[in-house]
Amino acid sequence: MKDTFSTFHPLITFAFYIFAVAFAMLFFHPAYLVAAVTCSAAYLLTVKGRRALPLMAGLAVLFCVLMLVNPLINPLGDTVLFTYLGGRHFTLEAVRYGAVVASMLCTVVMLFDSYNETMTSDKFIYLFGRFAPSVTLLLTMILRLVPSYTNRAKQIESTRMSIGKGIRGEKKDMVKNGAAVLSALMTWALENGVVTSDSMQSRGYGTGRRTSYSTYRFFTRDKVLAACMLVLAGAVIGCSAAGGTRVNYIPNYDPTPITDPRCLAGLIIYLVLLLIPTVINVAEALRWHILRSKI
Repeated sequence: MKDTFSTFHPLITFAFYIFAVAFAMLFFHPAYLVAAVTCSAAYLLTVKGRRALPLMAGLAVLFCVLMLVNPLINPLGDTVLFTYLGGRHFTLEAVRYGAVVASMLCTVVMLFDSYNETMTSDKFIYLFGRFAPSVTLLLTMILRLVPSYTNRAKQIESTRMSIGKGIRGEKKDMVKNGAAVLSALMTWALENGVVTSDSMQSRGYGTGRRTSYSTYRFFTRDKVLAACMLVLAGAVIGCSAAGGTRVNYIPNYDPTPITDPRCLAGLIIYLVLLLIPTVINVAEALRWHILRSKI
């Protein structure tokens, strides 16, 4: 499925991620957390398709682990499920709070995974290159390290396998192979850093005022979507400030009822805000499907 949302102005895309990540870290209400996880997963699926399934499976395992490990670290809570190690409490409230932390982490990870697909380095440099060129360049290089190193490690591994030095069944051979791949990867990283530095110096980086070329324009659709996002984000903040996202987990579980008008209105508006990119992608895919069916 084509990511149509990424074709909007970079400021729109970046603002969406700012709102989504900030709200995911600020709202602890269970209904809002479920909405954040669901919408983030839906958008990631529209961006990456089946390639997102391994990450989601790993996050599901991580969710369960964090939810069950938190009561072992934090025994606070009124509802004791059982005791262990001579009377240490394993409480339901701690399990719920572990689920909250796990939900926040899963949401942020999925958002950043889709961010790497939609907010390319040229968009980031376009937004911040004029204000802080050095910081922007540094952040851009850092954000591309993980995918770049991962691809290079896969290339090294496939090359070793083609000459008969890949992973074998014994653990000793697997450790040796991993050490060889890591050594080659670090050597490549150091050499690549030197080449990049020499290239930037030869091109005159930092010797004068930088100019940049960009094809990004703020069209009417961008203005309309920006206005809608600002209104929705403001409404969500207003509902939260009025007490719509209030919740206590420790020592007892006490959330604002979802039937409360402040909570329900804020949740609906929050869902609309988070579903904007998913709806845009799905609507564009349906439009193309209908047009192709008429040919």
